[in-house]
Amino acid sequence: MSWIKRILSQITTGEKAGAESGLQGKRVEEPGQVDDVGGRNGIDIGPEKFIKVSVIIPVFNVEEYLRHCLASVVDQTLDSVEIICVNDCSTDRSPEILREYSTQNRRVKILNHEKNRGLSAARNSGMDVATGQYLFFLDSDDVLARNDTLELLYGAAIKDGSDEVVGGIVHWHEQTGERYLDWDENYLGEEIRGKHFSEIPNLRCNVIAVNKLMRRSLILDNSIRFIEGLRKFEDNPFSCKVHVLADKISIIPATTYSYRKQRGGSIMQKEDKIEAEYRNTYCAEIFRFIESAPGNARYRDIYYPMYARQLILGGVVLSHFSPTKREKRQLLAQWAKILEVVPKDLPGVPKRFQNILFPVLQGKYDEAWDKMIVWDEGVRSGQW
Repeated sequence: MSWIKRILSQITTGEKAGAESGLQGKRVEEPGQVDDVGGRNGIDIGPEKFIKVSVIIPVFNVEEYLRHCLASVVDQTLDSVEIICVNDCSTDRSPEILREYSTQNRRVKILNHEKNRGLSAARNSGMDVATGQYLFFLDSDDVLARNDTLELLYGAAIKDGSDEVVGGIVHWHEQTGERYLDWDENYLGEEIRGKHFSEIPNLRCNVIAVNKLMRRSLILDNSIRFIEGLRKFEDNPFSCKVHVLADKISIIPATTYSYRKQRGGSIMQKEDKIEAEYRNTYCAEIFRFIESAPGNARYRDIYYPMYARQLILGGVVLSHFSPTKREKRQLLAQWAKILEVVPKDLPGVPKRFQNILFPVLQGKYDEAWDKMIVWDEGVRSGQW
């Protein structure tokens, strides 16, 4: 569990360190030149002008999909857009494709990592050089679903004065060709304009970082960063912070993003022992953030049922790998550490989860583990 201890220790300092790190170890590539960069002031991204949206695209070994992705952005109808592609040490033809697009269109900027650092770091690097009024994250194997996606979302942001604008997603399965809309009736059933998150609490279900405009000043002023080293569920704490800290949120029930499902080798398809550690990491950050947020009592009721369950599911995943008694106790000891920031009566946590977590806080790890297994069996049997 040394990995999880290291990441957890970084949570309280990681955002500050990330913001201070600037662009160490990154190169910005312009058409015809590659510059070593040591800080924000060392970047030449072209003539000074007002940028409405910075589209940030992390890139790693996606040569099969990259042209489709880039074409969907280059063809957008919104003017004053910068396209920041972060090459995370790709070993295929992705860098060549990026240079091709950058040569043809000066809006395409290439940022090269000097070593592979993962999706979170790539997005953070993109934010470090972004200059747009709003940020938009796009994964390099996905595409914008319409050529006016950015114009539609940006228009709503300006009209409503919103810090966050969320659109709709169509999922498609690469192997079968099946397509279906992600119209979650909890938060995408109707158009919502300029409301506070407390008025649309079911938006908590929207945990992805892609397919939303986010005011860049909101991100900068609150030092919102992705947790580097977290290779799964990295969107959850980021999206939670944006939802809670936004003054106004708009939701546009139009399909603006196409999400590729089940790409071969995708980390999201795999279950591993380390998933429990990933869940510990992101749940720890969410509990810490909520407890520090103004008016945190209302956010406990919104988020704690969801993330107490996610924390416990990490234990369920570990149980699938015949863990040793030592591994079980290490995991539950991490839960106890994570829950130290939450009041001891675990407000907002449903009783069925309190039944598992109270023994953890009392150091009764065997009892907590047994209750977790009983709960999981009940879920599987449809008891609850």
